[in-house]
Amino acid sequence: MDRAGDKVVDAAVHRARTAGALRAVSLIAPLAGSAGAAVLGAFGLVSTATVAVALTIVGILAGPVGEQGRTVEYRQNYKAARRIIAPLLAESATTAAPARAVGGPAETPIPDADATSDAALSRGGRVIVRSLPVGDTQMADLVAAPGDRILVRGTDSTHVHEVFAGLAIPAANATTRLCVDGDDLAEAGSKRRRRHIGLAQAGSRLERGTIARAVRYRRPDLDPGVTGPALAAVGLSDRVAGLPDGERTLLRRGGHPLTRQEIARLGVARAALGQPSLLLLEHIDDDLGADGRDMLRAMIADYPGVIVIATDRPASLLTHWTEWNPQGAGVGRGEVGPVIALHG
Repeated sequence: MDRAGDKVVDAAVHRARTAGALRAVSLIAPLAGSAGAAVLGAFGLVSTATVAVALTIVGILAGPVGEQGRTVEYRQNYKAARRIIAPLLAESATTAAPARAVGGPAETPIPDADATSDAALSRGGRVIVRSLPVGDTQMADLVAAPGDRILVRGTDSTHVHEVFAGLAIPAANATTRLCVDGDDLAEAGSKRRRRHIGLAQAGSRLERGTIARAVRYRRPDLDPGVTGPALAAVGLSDRVAGLPDGERTLLRRGGHPLTRQEIARLGVARAALGQPSLLLLEHIDDDLGADGRDMLRAMIADYPGVIVIATDRPASLLTHWTEWNPQGAGVGRGEVGPVIALHG
């Protein structure tokens, strides 16, 4: 993150120097031309008529040459803006009409009527997941109600990560359907997805910026006043208050000066901010430590929405849960057949 920030700073300084040089040249060139013509005339090297003609031409060209410097600067502004806006437009277009992978296997499109019925069925905070790929198979279809705790367990950590990646950004796969609280998120924009989904992962690094910005990074539309209660909910109030700049402390190098456990707590606070209907916790307890896991257990117990969690210690975090596995996988106590098993 710091290296990328340094590149941006260096590029901005280089651009400013180039723009300044162009503006300086565009202003000095007419003055130099006028001064040169006057000097040549003063020493009698050229006739008076020639000097007059030269000064007239320089005066005519002075305006366009000066504007040329501005034209180059405007073009640089356009190119910089295009590099920022174009990816956002591309993401919006991809979200509106998910493209099928070139050269990949042909997929049967999901009928719009089914998507509409699933979206309607998900109203009231329910979560419906269909056709979520993992490895060479798919996860079983899932219908979860508010208060449900869904445990994803598997021997392959890559497959577990695929599940959470597919839930966090369902539009990345044209076959997946994810409906949450009345919205089909496979067809929704990123802003609406962030409103409905919160994700906290082990090993995550925080963006460069203030602690207040890090907490509200997923929901910048919320009032800044939510930062304090969010930090208090994960036990970071005293720690942040003890920093010289408090909530305005600048985080660097992925989260410094916070420790790994504190970064994980802040990640939970950000994911749960605004109480999204679907909260995703991918082995976040591995980074929390014993005290942090106690905090997470209490938070999970009181959370009103659906929680999908991957953990190696479910009994210490959950009082009840439903295991969610790929289609045809064994669940529970080695039984084969059901794809969802209830515990607790």
